[in-house]
Amino acid sequence: MKKITLLLALLATATAGMAQRYTVSGKAPEVGKTVRLFHLEAERDSAVVAPDGTFRFEGDAGGKPFAKIELDGHLAFLVLDGDVQVDFNTRTTSGTAENKLMDELEKRMRPHSAAADALMKPLLEHIKAGKSRQDPEFLQGYEKMMTHVREMAGEIKKTVLAHPDRIFAAPHVAEMAQLFDEGDMVEMHAAGAAIFKTNLLKPIASELAAMSRRAVGQPFIDLKMHNPDGMVRSLSDFCGKGNYVLIDFWASWCGPCRAEMPAVKALYDKYKSKGFDIVGVSFDQDKNAWTGAIKKLGLDWHHISDLKGWQCAAAEAYGIRGIPATALIAPDGKIAAFGLRAEGLAEKLKEIYGE
Repeated sequence: MKKITLLLALLATATAGMAQRYTVSGKAPEVGKTVRLFHLEAERDSAVVAPDGTFRFEGDAGGKPFAKIELDGHLAFLVLDGDVQVDFNTRTTSGTAENKLMDELEKRMRPHSAAADALMKPLLEHIKAGKSRQDPEFLQGYEKMMTHVREMAGEIKKTVLAHPDRIFAAPHVAEMAQLFDEGDMVEMHAAGAAIFKTNLLKPIASELAAMSRRAVGQPFIDLKMHNPDGMVRSLSDFCGKGNYVLIDFWASWCGPCRAEMPAVKALYDKYKSKGFDIVGVSFDQDKNAWTGAIKKLGLDWHHISDLKGWQCAAAEAYGIRGIPATALIAPDGKIAAFGLRAEGLAEKLKEIYGE
């Protein structure tokens, strides 16, 4: 009987430990407006601003503490870890240590976010008008926008490394995961940041673990896919055969990928007589778009794809979250470098071939 009583006590303690009661209360500028609280891993709540300009939510986070709150397009991420206050008049979040740090991060990011949003509008209008994403005007606007995105990513990384035991930055990392430089993600993960232990970032943590499989010195991971003619080919048909081979992960719809291609093609033409080879692994879904881009760009090297977009085997095997991405395979089939862009590839090939 004593054992049963003890077991019940332990279960009660464990259950209490999982409970995560929270309140989110605050002020808003307009009475009658609807404030929405979006639980990032669960349901959505709504509350109407009261006559005195206040609103309130309460509940149990149940181990899913991340949310965002919205009023008339103004958004803020929250950690539901106690009594949280949100003031839409001053765009301030407070109440707990996690939310205070979240507020400080979002204030630093806000100018860059506003600038990126402003630059995105003409880009979307350009696409909506049916114009090419390869137009110089579009590419220049895109690069300006990405400058601000990179600034935001830098603020997030700096904050995560400064507070590795805190979880508040997890929603920002999840939202911008595809836009981070890979090295930054690896650095944050290697620092033991607590964000990667949250349910929200567990899938990304798994990808980062996959990245360890493609570290320099590891054997390349073989893939079997169809070439443009419909024949099944493998990376092992080309890699580990005594020559340096670049595996180029790209897609016809990827502007930065296409922008890199003239420089990559020049390197291929320069070094192919010395044994240098390239295998393009496409993240396309549309075969015509894939083969059309190969022809238009004059990419006269090997190509394979399973036409599954971001669900392709290459993304899982190599832990790829963004393209362009490359893996340079040494003659013995081991990875000599990963993530080289055109300029870095030129330097590496000059080092290898001596010119």
